[in-house]
Amino acid sequence: MLCVTSRSRRPITATATGTTTAGLALALTLVCATRATAEKRGYWGEDPARVPPFALTEERRAPKVPDGDKLFAGLAAPQTVDVLDSALLICQVSIDSGRAWDGVSGRNKVENLLTQYPGAPDLLLELRVGSAAPIRLHGPEDHWESYVSVPRLTLRRGETLAFRLWDRDVTGNESIGQAALRFDGRLPFTVSGRGFELRCRAMDAQSARSAAMQRLSRIDALLNEAERWRPDSRAAILEPHGGIDEITSDFGKNALRYAAGYLGWESPEIQERTARIAALRSRGDSAVPAMVAEIERSALPLGTVATVAGGRFLVRVEGPGCPPSWKPRPFAPPSCSLGFELRSARPERPLTCGDYRTLTMLNGLLVVDGNGQSYSFGFYPGAAEIPEAHDGDGRPACGPDDDKERAVAVLHVRRGVEQIGGRPRYLRVAPSEWPFRDARRSTPGSLDEVVYLKLTPEGEASSSPR
Repeated sequence: MLCVTSRSRRPITATATGTTTAGLALALTLVCATRATAEKRGYWGEDPARVPPFALTEERRAPKVPDGDKLFAGLAAPQTVDVLDSALLICQVSIDSGRAWDGVSGRNKVENLLTQYPGAPDLLLELRVGSAAPIRLHGPEDHWESYVSVPRLTLRRGETLAFRLWDRDVTGNESIGQAALRFDGRLPFTVSGRGFELRCRAMDAQSARSAAMQRLSRIDALLNEAERWRPDSRAAILEPHGGIDEITSDFGKNALRYAAGYLGWESPEIQERTARIAALRSRGDSAVPAMVAEIERSALPLGTVATVAGGRFLVRVEGPGCPPSWKPRPFAPPSCSLGFELRSARPERPLTCGDYRTLTMLNGLLVVDGNGQSYSFGFYPGAAEIPEAHDGDGRPACGPDDDKERAVAVLHVRRGVEQIGGRPRYLRVAPSEWPFRDARRSTPGSLDEVVYLKLTPEGEASSSPR
């Protein structure tokens, strides 16, 4: 009996002694199924079913290990092994700077004045162990020397390790070179090609796991906290997924990406955490409609003058002023605008420029859409933004050099509304987040005073399609 691989179309044969035909057929079926499963690899060499949706595209097989240069320096001790089993491979890549890869001459030319490493390539690296599926990853842009890492790599003595390098560009990839070696068990090892050299060292699986667990312990604490979280319109942080964005982020000490850099996305330790993240996202998504309905019930109609901050200020909003054909677009500049009007509610204590300077440091405003997504709509310090604030007659209020005691009748600020998941529906004013002396929180994470103001006229649908 035989099976045929989908890629090579070459038959895989097998023989057996002392077994039944049915037993052999079952065994060969399992062998063929295993071989077929192993071949279902993506462009980056990954198992698509095991890569979380928040992984960077170029790190679907080999997520970046943090501080690769420091790890590389600590793995200099020579050793000889029969097999590297699920090890972390770290390579220092050096590319000859005598050739320009990005349209300018090499190092030591006039172009040095324009960039740190003029002409340096944007590395795309491929490595392949024997006849296994190739593993691809990106190095940094514009570097002659860099560090790349591949977690969960198995390499046996006598196997061939082949490398190919390109300079990636908008219009295509230009070959830098290729080289290969037969692994003789000795570490570190060096492989060289025309115009480049790789010096590679390895961290064994146990050491890689120990390093990853230091990060995973912090991540587990955040996941435990997120699992206790319930979406709450009065929460200090309006986050329907319990704050897991810190874990799924591309950067930060608690990013799962960096723990996966030691172990790979396919490792049981990382798979356990990605499953918990997926469950939290699903739970949060299912709870969002109830939270939005709660906001809708409590929100004041558009144009309402609301009293906030213990009766100190009056707030009114205008907008959001989105074009009729507006749709959310990732990374697009704001096309909606929101007007925010602030007055003093106490005649004996008028609004002053000092209050405005206080407000420039505040971050107690959130714009919320019908899907429960939100972002800050705060005031930020800096003279560049001050001309956007006007008094009741439309004149600039509170210039950078004005007396902080100067009274202001009305403070009117208009800002662009960022693109979020749906059309902006509500402005949340939570003055107890503001640094006033009488600001207090009743319970940790819950705000004393929360006011929602509608940004759409009555009768307009308050939900946004997902």
